[in-house]
Amino acid sequence: AAALNRRNKTKTRCPGLKFDIACTDDVSLDKMGNMLPHICCYAAENVATVRASEPSSRVALGYAELFVDMASDPSHDFFSDPPPDADSETRSYHNLLSRSHNREEQTLVEESFGQHISNVIEIFARQPRVFLYTVYMVGSRARLLRWDRSGYVVSESFDIRERPDILCEFVWRFSQSSPGGRGHDMSISVARPGEEELFRRVVKEHVLSQLGPGEDVDQAMTQHYEPGQVFAAALVPNDFTAIEENICRILFSRPVITPAYLTGRATWGCWAVDAAFERIVFLKDTWQPHSEGSELEGEILWRFPDIGVRCVPSVLWHGFVAEWIPSKARKLTSESLNHL
Repeated sequence: AAALNRRNKTKTRCPGLKFDIACTDDVSLDKMGNMLPHICCYAAENVATVRASEPSSRVALGYAELFVDMASDPSHDFFSDPPPDADSETRSYHNLLSRSHNREEQTLVEESFGQHISNVIEIFARQPRVFLYTVYMVGSRARLLRWDRSGYVVSESFDIRERPDILCEFVWRFSQSSPGGRGHDMSISVARPGEEELFRRVVKEHVLSQLGPGEDVDQAMTQHYEPGQVFAAALVPNDFTAIEENICRILFSRPVITPAYLTGRATWGCWAVDAAFERIVFLKDTWQPHSEGSELEGEILWRFPDIGVRCVPSVLWHGFVAEWIPSKARKLTSESLNHL
């Protein structure tokens, strides 16, 4: 960590980022599934927030840009590289996963990498992400990994004593990347000034309409609203292109449910506020499968009432989250708004 953070008067290895030791000596956290990564990389402005938090809160995983896990024994590598001189055919049939004849040692290796996966999953649950980079070290040998909702890609190992330039160039390029280049989902943004108050007011009104006499309003609010943590997504109704006039701006804070696994469609849902109409809605967010000719879920739900299907949610909007807005597109007219 100290070497990665090293700098002189004019240069640093990772500008704007800080590597910090995240693991602790707290015995209560020394359990599989609870342990933090050994080293986390944060944006410099977030380091103080993480250090001020309780380690048991796992706040570090809400701010980590990437993390590094280590094992002291090179035999604890979860992966096995093909021979350096292997041809392409040999490599294509090579079994990447390492297997030990010693059952106890194999269990230890699997538990170690399983903890690595557990931390990846929690970062995806805590942060809006498209992908994530991690570093996995055994002894002085390191591997770079890239994770997304389809799984992961892993590099061959390299010795940081013999080839420190690989790791140094990686962290340098990582520091020079945009937030999107580091894996953050840029379709989600922080709410604009005034939108948090709008969100809080609309949610509180809806909570009050559901509570009985004597029930705690503030306690009920905590399920859906975290002060200072209100975000926005721009939804483009299906069959319309992404220009400002077509955008439905949705505000949200705390999800009701988030996926507890890495692969799949990553469905999560939360109470949200339609900023234009100042009304409470339920936002279901999921990765759309790319099966040709399949009907969109929103279209299915939309026609259910017409064929007598009961107990289904009323669809107000359905479409795709916009990451960019082109200059020319078909406008969403007032007649279309009334139809939606």
